[in-house]
Amino acid sequence: MHFAQMVHYGRHSPFDYEFPSINKEHYGTEIPPVYNITRISTPMYLYYSDADWVATGRDVRQYLLALLPSKYLR
Repeated sequence: MHFAQMVHYGRHSPFDYEFPSINKEHYGTEIPPVYNITRISTPMYLYYSDADWVATGRDVRQYLLALLPSKYLR
């Protein structure tokens, strides 16, 4: 659900509760804050599969891999 929200809204952010008042309780703002994933500087492994119906390989390649610093991907 969370990944689907990020793909749908086109932003990397915490889970969106869909109610401004609940988001405000959790994050202090009516809309979840945005993560700047281009600032990640830790080596990481990212596993995904074309057979995953929630996060397809295409989604991962276009949405995550396009933004993550490639020098930290293993």
